[in-house]
Amino acid sequence: MTLLLILMSVPLAGCRKGDDSVKAAAEILNSDSIPGDVKSVVKAIAENDSDEFARLVSYPLARPYPLHDITNESEMRAYYSTLIDDSMRRMLTHSHVRDWGSDGWRGWTVGNGDYVWIDSLVYDVNYVSPKEKREQKRLMDKEIASLPRRLRHGGWKPMTCLKGVHHTRVARIDSRHVQKGDSTQYRIAVFDSIVPQHIEPSMVMDGYLTSEGTSETEYYIFTDGKGTTAIYETNIADSPNSYLIITRPNAPAEEMEMEKAYWEDLINPKMQPHEAVHKAIPGLAPPPSRPQQQTPAGEQSETEPEGTSVTTDSLPRN
Repeated sequence: MTLLLILMSVPLAGCRKGDDSVKAAAEILNSDSIPGDVKSVVKAIAENDSDEFARLVSYPLARPYPLHDITNESEMRAYYSTLIDDSMRRMLTHSHVRDWGSDGWRGWTVGNGDYVWIDSLVYDVNYVSPKEKREQKRLMDKEIASLPRRLRHGGWKPMTCLKGVHHTRVARIDSRHVQKGDSTQYRIAVFDSIVPQHIEPSMVMDGYLTSEGTSETEYYIFTDGKGTTAIYETNIADSPNSYLIITRPNAPAEEMEMEKAYWEDLINPKMQPHEAVHKAIPGLAPPPSRPQQQTPAGEQSETEPEGTSVTTDSLPRN
């Protein structure tokens, strides 16, 4: 009899957890001051409905580099439990009407904007779950380890990777914390092209991040201390891409249209798009394995050159 009661209590406990989320969300769902698009998101999360939540997202949904962005509903359904963990769910479903607010063109958010932004659809999730953080660190460590030796050391962390839209240039931006002044230092490495057996940048420069305007448009500004500069604007209105502008003494400026890329995908050209998605989204079934190509007898892979560092001293912030 005791065993029967224990077994009967298991499904009841599961239902109670779901009921608690829906019950806790009642204040938001019944409020006249909360817009319908916010209620729809809260309701989907309270009911743990990954299908409905996936329909309420504007794609692509950015994730912190080097995690891959989520590009469609199918990927979101697979990624849902990684993105919407217990902490995220509790924050939204147990929030009060007073916790929500509108911030003009940015839409609605809860708290101080550290979780989610909604403007008709969910367009930004600032919250990074512990599972995402673990995967992000693993990918960061792997990425730094793949760089030429002179770029691996010094506490650098990957920030972003860009590839040319109409050319073969590739650029990557890394950052590191500088204890002196409690500041962040940035580095750009530009590659004329990526050849997996010989990855060597044509220029490496240090720089800083600044912003301007009411929209706080961000710019990375780099220099080699000898007259060469590179400026990268992170967000351009009404454009999915961005521009990298390189100026040199006594030479016309190069303005290159760039698009977001992933370093590991570029140095592993055998990787197919669906394989990249599976690597980035835990929980998806692994893609079918493919036969490995054999290296012909007698051939040896090229060793990377040692090289010497050409980075300059850190720039002062303007």
